[in-house]
Amino acid sequence: PIIMMIIKLVGVISYAHFLLLQDPYQQYRVWIKSYTWKHEGLRCSPILIMTDVSGPSEPILTSLSCKSTSTMQLEWNRPTQYFNNVDSYYILYKPFSDAAFHEIEVVVNDKSSTSADITNLDINLEYQIQLQGGSRSIYDAKIIYRGRLTKLRSVRM
Repeated sequence: PIIMMIIKLVGVISYAHFLLLQDPYQQYRVWIKSYTWKHEGLRCSPILIMTDVSGPSEPILTSLSCKSTSTMQLEWNRPTQYFNNVDSYYILYKPFSDAAFHEIEVVVNDKSSTSADITNLDINLEYQIQLQGGSRSIYDAKIIYRGRLTKLRSVRM
């Protein structure tokens, strides 16, 4: 994440400085110190900055089975690495012959939301499935940072 700090000087121009803060969901202490060609000023009181989250590692797909002739059931464990929360899971699936994936979002209501069904699937088709977690930004609720995808798995209905 990049944090932009704008420093305004009275009677002069404004300067913008970008700090590259690497670790997601970490608190950093930042302070400013002024320098002239001859003197070094005192540093200001520290400012605490929290970086935003990033996407989680891939969920662990534990079960992929046919529940009925047209319904597939997925079960998974939470990702081993995430920042703050895992707020959504994304199930990506498609018939083997299709180019584009369909997507189902599973919104996490509690920490045990780790299963879902895919319904209305066609019989005698092979489907490819992947799963992905997502974490909501702590600064903008409309932004979800998606994590890594699981390996591609296949199931014939």
